[in-house]
Amino acid sequence: MKFFQPSLLKFSLAIISFSISVHASDARWGFAKKYSIPPLADSHITLGQTYQEELDPRSIKVLVWNLLKAERKNWTEDFMNLSDKKDILLLQEGYLNPVMESTFHQMQDFRFDMAVSFVYKKDANTPTGTILGSRTSPSKTGILRTSDYEPFIKTPKAITYGYYPVATTNKKLLALTIHGMNFTKDEALEKQVLDAIKVIDAHDGPVIFAGDFNTRNKARSTFLRNIMKAKNFKEVTYRNDKRMKFLVYPLDHTFVKGLLVRDAKVISDVKSSDHKALDMEFALDHN
Repeated sequence: MKFFQPSLLKFSLAIISFSISVHASDARWGFAKKYSIPPLADSHITLGQTYQEELDPRSIKVLVWNLLKAERKNWTEDFMNLSDKKDILLLQEGYLNPVMESTFHQMQDFRFDMAVSFVYKKDANTPTGTILGSRTSPSKTGILRTSDYEPFIKTPKAITYGYYPVATTNKKLLALTIHGMNFTKDEALEKQVLDAIKVIDAHDGPVIFAGDFNTRNKARSTFLRNIMKAKNFKEVTYRNDKRMKFLVYPLDHTFVKGLLVRDAKVISDVKSSDHKALDMEFALDHN
């Protein structure tokens, strides 16, 4: 009987991991020729408007969720229920097709900022990427996009970030949502995280850095935790940790600095995405 060689086993696991990020519809449409990457200057999309000027430092309610491109039934209902009473939404796999765009427009007290990673040419040039939603008007927003591409499909990943005024303080909350490089060497994810760290290092104030980091192995998980610890971040833990995992490794994480965790739980009964939603509440740490 022949056993897997280590290299073959590693490759097999990578193939399984790749299926996490490339859905059946993507595979059916094909690879690189089906996608296009707009110039970075044209890759920031804003929808909606909010008139709230400041976050409440005593209670900042946050949702982190990979949306799976709104592919499954009941997505609109689930998304609107999960977003109810939230202040900031950190979203991945945003996909501005008619379903998602219509849902966002129904949420009249939210602003959405999207970093476009690429567009689907076969679906009316529909953009996909990371999205920040907020009830508070950001003072500034920005986007990052990887110089590395996922193999086969030849597309980058994105980060959206924004600065939000907080009442009773002259400091702003920096929020960053990431969709991590997946079917690449680990160094590509490390580079993507370090690009975000440059934005974080330039900020004097509280920070939330969260999303689907695609930490699918020990090396990625260890790197992420070590770099965030070195930057004085606290990793949020959940009172019912049922996050999506690849093997034993959770893919979704939340790291905070300058904030106290008042509550953090995983919403495990929502089925309109393959990822579980992370529901959290923070308060400003005045120490």
